[in-house]
Amino acid sequence: LFRAKENGALHRNFQGYTADETQAIIGFGISAISSFKGAYIQNTTDSKTYREALQDNRFPVQRGRILTGEDIVRRGLIEKLMCSFDLDMNDLGDIRYDSGGLNELEQDEIIRFDHGRLRVTGRGKPFTRIVASCFDPYFQQEENRHAKAV
Repeated sequence: LFRAKENGALHRNFQGYTADETQAIIGFGISAISSFKGAYIQNTTDSKTYREALQDNRFPVQRGRILTGEDIVRRGLIEKLMCSFDLDMNDLGDIRYDSGGLNELEQDEIIRFDHGRLRVTGRGKPFTRIVASCFDPYFQQEENRHAKAV
């Protein structure tokens, strides 16, 4: 992963950092998540429902989301930010983001703006997921959730 970062080949998906460029991840098992270029799918979290679906030759899918073109662009921008700690704000085009959240992060010295680029500071690197959440319109802070950024 270090070499991939140094070579600009580091990637990130919902499972974490990787040097793999694959666009499809197939999840097997209860609550597993599959990711494709244009969609996410999650299997059921109920073991009985999961077994019954497999016995009936059905996919044990509980929910999914088809991504819009904007979702795909956002995913790429967030991945770039998460991997390089740097984002050219001109790449956003018409994509809206939480400018108030970014202003707070700048005041806390988590990020800085430098000639149209957002840069995560050394101090801010542990909080990069919070920075990325400013570009994610689906993100909602929830208590008692796993994988919290802080």
